[in-house]
Amino acid sequence: VYTAPGPPAYLARLSLLGCGLLHDPVFASLSVTLLLRGKPQAWNIRSLGGRLVRKWARLVPVGLASRTLLCQAVRRLPVAPFLLDVRPRLDDNACGSEAMRCTHHACTPFFSAADALLAFPPLDFAGSFVEQDMLRSALLVVLAACWGSGLLVGSLTVLAGLSVWAWEVALSLPKCVDEHGHVGGPCATPWFTRYLDMPGDNVLVLAVFLGLCAQRKFKWADCVAVWVAIMGVILALCMEVYGLPAAHAAIGIGPKAWWVVGRSMLALSILRLCLPGGDSNSSGEGASFWLSSLDRLCFGTCVVHVRILEVMFGYVRPGLQDFSWDAWLMDLVLLAASSLAASFGLYLLVQAPAESALAWLIESTAEDRKST
Repeated sequence: VYTAPGPPAYLARLSLLGCGLLHDPVFASLSVTLLLRGKPQAWNIRSLGGRLVRKWARLVPVGLASRTLLCQAVRRLPVAPFLLDVRPRLDDNACGSEAMRCTHHACTPFFSAADALLAFPPLDFAGSFVEQDMLRSALLVVLAACWGSGLLVGSLTVLAGLSVWAWEVALSLPKCVDEHGHVGGPCATPWFTRYLDMPGDNVLVLAVFLGLCAQRKFKWADCVAVWVAIMGVILALCMEVYGLPAAHAAIGIGPKAWWVVGRSMLALSILRLCLPGGDSNSSGEGASFWLSSLDRLCFGTCVVHVRILEVMFGYVRPGLQDFSWDAWLMDLVLLAASSLAASFGLYLLVQAPAESALAWLIESTAEDRKST
C-alpha cells in the first residue's frame, strides 16, 4: 500500500511478529478458557459438550456466509475484484459441490461430514484457524470430561492423551524453531490428525489446560497478582519480537526452550487475567462479560480484517502513497476500528441469532422429553 522503499524493515517485522503473537495465541487461550470455565471437578461431557455445540453454532453461519459471498454474490460484482484475492482463485469449479477446501496440511471436500464437524470453515486463511480451534476444542472436551469424572481410568486417559499431544509438539520443535527462537509458519502435523499444525498454538492450549487443572489443587492464581500477569504478557511479547539473545549460552537456554517458555508464559498470564478474582472455582457455568466479548471480537477480527484490508486498499484507496508515520498510524487506527465494528456486527446479526436459535431448540427438546 506504500511506494518503495515503504516502511522501515524493523516496523514491518515488529508488526508481523507482534500481531502474529498477539492475536492468534490470545484467541486460542480465550477459546480454551471459555470452553473449560468453571470448577474443574464439575467438568462433565454434558456441560462441556453443550458449550462445544454452541461454539459450533456460532461458527457455522459465518463460514457458510463467507462461502456464499466469495463463491456467488461477490464473484458476480465486477467492481469488487479485490474480494477475490484468495488462494486458490475461486472459479466455478473451485466452488462446486465436489470441490476441495485446502489449508496448510489438509484438503477437505466441500460440505462433507468432516467439513460439517469443523463448522464449515471460511475459504481463506481464517479457515485454518477455525478448523484447528474446533478440533482442539473437541479433544479438550474429551480430556476435561475424563479429568472431571474423578475415576482412575479417566485420569490415566488424560495422562496418556496429554503425553501423546506434548510428545508430538516436542518432535516438531527441532525442525520448526529456528536459531533465533522463532517459528516461521505452518510446519508439521501429528500422526493422529492432519488438521493440527505443530507446534503452532498447541503449547498455549496445553499450558492453559494444565493451569486450570493445577488451579483445582494448588490455587496458584491466588498467589499471582494481576500486574504480574500483565508483566508476563509484555515479557512474552518481547521474547518473541527480539528472539533469543546472542549470548544465550550464558543463560543456559536454547532456541526451542526459549520458544516454549515464551508461549507458556503468555498462556498462563492470559489465563490468570481471565480467572475471576484469582479463583477459577468461584464461577460455575457463567463467563464474565469482558471475557466473552474479547473472544467474539477476536474471532470476528480473524475473519473480517483481511476483507477490510482489501476494501480499504483495493477499492476505497487503490493507489499507492508515500510512507509517513502519520499515514501509517491513521491506516492502523482505521483498520482496527473497522475490523472491530465489523466483528461486532457479525456477532450481533449472524452469530448471536444462530446460537440463540440452537439453545432454544435444545431446551425445547429437553422439555418435551421431560413431559413425556
